[in-house]
Amino acid sequence: MILSPDTKEDAAQVIQERIADSKAIAVCGSQSRGYFPKDIDRLSSRKLNKIRFLEPADMVVGVEAGMLYSELEDILADKGMMLPVKSWDSDNTVGGMVACNSFGSQKLFSGALRDAIIGMEYINGKGEIVRSGGKVVKNVTGYDLAKMMLGSQGGYGFITSVNFKVMPTRVSPIFLSLNDSSVDWAEAILKAHAEKIPFDSLQVFKKSGEAWTLQIGISGNSLRKKRIQSDLSSCMAPLEEVPYENLFANTLAESKFHLNSRLTTEELLDEALLKELGALNADLVLNPYGAEIHIFSSGSAEEQRELFQTCIKKFSANGRYLILNKCDEDLRNDCQFISPWPSEYPLMKIIKEKIDPQNIFHSQFFQDMQ
Repeated sequence: MILSPDTKEDAAQVIQERIADSKAIAVCGSQSRGYFPKDIDRLSSRKLNKIRFLEPADMVVGVEAGMLYSELEDILADKGMMLPVKSWDSDNTVGGMVACNSFGSQKLFSGALRDAIIGMEYINGKGEIVRSGGKVVKNVTGYDLAKMMLGSQGGYGFITSVNFKVMPTRVSPIFLSLNDSSVDWAEAILKAHAEKIPFDSLQVFKKSGEAWTLQIGISGNSLRKKRIQSDLSSCMAPLEEVPYENLFANTLAESKFHLNSRLTTEELLDEALLKELGALNADLVLNPYGAEIHIFSSGSAEEQRELFQTCIKKFSANGRYLILNKCDEDLRNDCQFISPWPSEYPLMKIIKEKIDPQNIFHSQFFQDMQ
């Protein structure tokens, strides 16, 4: 059963009733990621989708957590503004974007999601409505509890609203693509990074059995873009101007399987790792400066299982964890949502025990606590 409260007070009442009955519930937004067991009810934020405030002069906005990222993007664009962070998936709700710490392909250039959040409101495992931060960029009141909710995967509480600092929209953005397989794009990226060439975004894509494609976003007046393109030509060439394409969203929509991991930039651009990734029977989307790897497949359940086991061996050997976001149901029943546990997991469990003492919020991230 999916429960969709109209107000934060209604949501708090649902959670308080669950606490009284000692019955767990899973929080969700657009349900574009994650897995929800059939025997666990869901608490959806989708009806909490209003603007709390929008102050163009102060470059801040506050919205309810059920608003889709794409809706917020359109609202801000009408005012000549944008979020510093562009979500990988435009169908994410704002709350889901925060809970999954989904920051997209602009992280290095505009900061991480945590840098854009100035305040938050959520309901904890005691049924209390908690507010952290404020409506202005400079706010030093109390502990910065909002940052704690980043990446909590729905295990800490039910996010009801988020306040962001925003920035002016980019001037005349264009996108450049490198499709020449003879160019060592990983080395070129490292060189461009060392020379501090100001990209807006960067994503790398590989269709199974095909060559790597590199897409770079730049913006500004004609002189600025010309200068950036000239600087880039010393690192990689030839670059071709192309229409923008959200490679992640397009690939996700066509796939039955989605696995992702986060590494350091140096690890991600390691020649041996890229060779191993390129040999996988899978589609790949990389954010080299994130540094994220997204692995997709449209194969059968057995092919998904084989791909999952191969990836576990490759990544866990280096102490890096994988998050299984989307897969065949039979595979989901046999595999952990996250493998292996990240190094920060023991601390995250302690936090969950403090703010959700009855373990009311069911989350696959905290599987061993369910």
